[in-house]
Parts: sequence; C-alpha cells; structure tokens
Amino acid sequence: MLYIIYKDLYQARKTIFLYFLIGLVFIISNMYNDMGIYMSVGFIFLLVYGVVATNEYVEDKNKGYSLLRTLPLKPYKIVMSKYITSILLAISGVLYYLILAKLSGGRIVIDNLLYSILSIGVSFVLVFTGILYIFIYKYGAAKAINLSRLFFFGFFFLPVIISSLIKYIPKPSFIESGKLEMFLESIPLDLTGWSLLFLGISLIIYLLTMLASIRQFKKNKIM
Repeated sequence: MLYIIYKDLYQARKTIFLYFLIGLVFIISNMYNDMGIYMSVGFIFLLVYGVVATNEYVEDKNKGYSLLRTLPLKPYKIVMSKYITSILLAISGVLYYLILAKLSGGRIVIDNLLYSILSIGVSFVLVFTGILYIFIYKYGAAKAINLSRLFFFGFFFLPVIISSLIKYIPKPSFIESGKLEMFLESIPLDLTGWSLLFLGISLIIYLLTMLASIRQFKKNKIM
C-alpha cells in the first residue's frame, strides 16, 4: 500500500510543484487583499483535485489498475492508498500555506480564523474527492472527472441562480415575521468550533465514501 502512495506522489511531482507555484498567487493575494484569506480554500481544492484528476487520467490511460490487480494486493488496500494520498495532499497544502504565511513577515496573520478557514477547505475537498472516487470506480476516470467539473461549476453558480429566482417565490410566514433571523442570531458564532465539527463530519463522510469505493472497485473488474 505504501508503494502505491509513493508511486502516486512521485508521478505527480511536477503537477504538485506547479500547484505550489500557483499557491504563491493565493498567498500574495492574501497579503494585499482582506478577502485573500478565503482563497486558501481554493488553493487546497486545486492542489488535491488537480493531482487526483491527473493521476486518475494516467491510471486510466496506462491501464494502471489492471496492473495493480496483478500484484499481491487486496482491492481494499489499493483504494485505501488513493484515499490516504488525498489526505496527505490536503495536509501538505495546509502546511505549505502556513509556512509561507509564517515567512510573510507578519503580513498574513496566523490566527484561529485562518485555521478555521483551512479546516473548512480541507473538509470540503475531502468530501468532494471521496465522492469523485466512487464515480471513478463506477464510470471510469474520464467520465467521472468531467461529471465532477460540471457539478463543481453548477455548485458555484447555484447561489446566483437561487438569488435570481427567490424574489419570485413567496416567502414563508416565519421568514416574513423575522423569526428565522432571530433564530440565526441566537446561534453562538464560534467559527473554530463549527469548523472542527465540520471537519469531523467530513472525515466520517470521507470514510463512508471510501467503503463505497472499495465495494465499487471490487465489482468493477474491467479496471
């Protein structure tokens, strides 16, 4: 299993280096833009998703999974190695961002807000990647990655679509009366606590997607 992790990271070394260079843009934007701190989520997503997509394209093109099946490895170890690699990529993205923030000479404040945003970024990308692997083992890398891109862009533009349509939808009475706003204001805003809770839930979802991927990988004998 360690061999597969090493192989994936080694064959993606140029891609990882490229995304680390792109990460510099995110860091610089953080130095001169108050909203730049939220771009750290985008950097972590690009790093993990970009490397996973590239590796899976290579595996699909070179029939890598067919070769891995010939090795004395149980199917669950092959899938687990892919999931562990994604976690290592997410951790490396966080560490890279924090190291560059430390070297920024105080232009980027390392505080609970930054840790919370990075935790939310890791949570989102792990859930997204975990679901992506299910589709990869069911439909193949090319189709799954294309579907994931459509989903991502759809998710990105969904708030715009909803905001355009919501003005035509009658508001329920509890919104008109202001009860919903009062309820939301009564919820304590502890970003650190919520981000840790979100991270814990995302890890559970990630584990469940891994189990689903193992099952799907065993069923799909053509890979």
